[in-house]
Parts: sequence; structure tokens; C-alpha cells
Amino acid sequence: MIKRKGQSEKDNQKKKECEKNKIKEAFKLELRKLNQEKAKEEEKNRRSEEKIANLELLLHNQLEEVKRLKIENEKKIIEKGKTTDAIAFGYYEDTHLTKGWGVLKIETVDKFKPEQQAFAAGFLEGFLTKHLIHDFWDNYRLNEYGNYGPPKKLSNFLAKQYLWLHGIFIPI
Repeated sequence: MIKRKGQSEKDNQKKKECEKNKIKEAFKLELRKLNQEKAKEEEKNRRSEEKIANLELLLHNQLEEVKRLKIENEKKIIEKGKTTDAIAFGYYEDTHLTKGWGVLKIETVDKFKPEQQAFAAGFLEGFLTKHLIHDFWDNYRLNEYGNYGPPKKLSNFLAKQYLWLHGIFIPI
């Protein structure tokens, strides 16, 4: 079969047009992928901004909740706010995400004995940072003992300590 000059030019144009369309479709597909990635990134940024706003709100609420420790009849009482009858008062500001560390501020009242002030400051520090101690223990336990948990002997010892701490010690 002999092709005429005009026919081969038309075939070449069709091929070129077909290749152009393929390139256009590839670009459109790539542009769609980029737009989807951009939308995902924008959603991720929006979520991050929400988390930051929530953390800032939480931080603000924590700062509003200054705690104080009083001891009445050997009973330790932790309450919100600052009063003159408290031995110690303070707050913990969780700024790990912004500063890399937290800020713990505890003050004691001079009218009490130094031993009482030291005890109250330590007790309040433990109370204000108990979530960090808990997180540390969870991480340590998982890394040290895996999914099986600590040995029974250690678990019993910790259970006794917990009961003693809460004043409900029962000899086992």
C-alpha cells in the first residue's frame, strides 16, 4: 500500500496529537496527586494547629490551677488556689513541646518549720509531676519487661507500696 504525502502528514499529526494528549493526561494526573498531597499537608497543618491551640489552652488551665498543700491532723490536703494556711503551693507548667522541658514552681511559707516546708515541697512536687512519673514507669516497664510485665515479686512489692501510700496498708 502506497501512502500519499498528505496521508502520512495526517498520520504524523495524529501521532503528535496523541502524544500531546498522553503528556497532558500525565501532567493532569501529576497535578491531581500534588493537589491531593497539598490538601493532606494542609489538613495535617490544621490538625497540628488545633493540637497546639489545645495544648495552649491546657497549659493556661494548668497555670490557673495553682495547688497548695495543707496538713491537718496528719492528713495531707491538696487544694486549688493560694492561701496563708498552706505550707507550700505551686504549679507545674508542661512546656516540653515548646521549650524542651517543664517548669515546676513550688514555694513554701516561712512561718512553718523547715522540716515541714521540705516535706510539703517534696510532697507537692510528687503530686504535680505524678503524670510524668507514671509515663516514665509505663515506658520503663515496656522496655525492661516487654509485654509480660515485671516479675510477680516486684509487682507485689509495688502493690504494698501503693497501699501504704494511700493509708490502707494490709500486711500480706
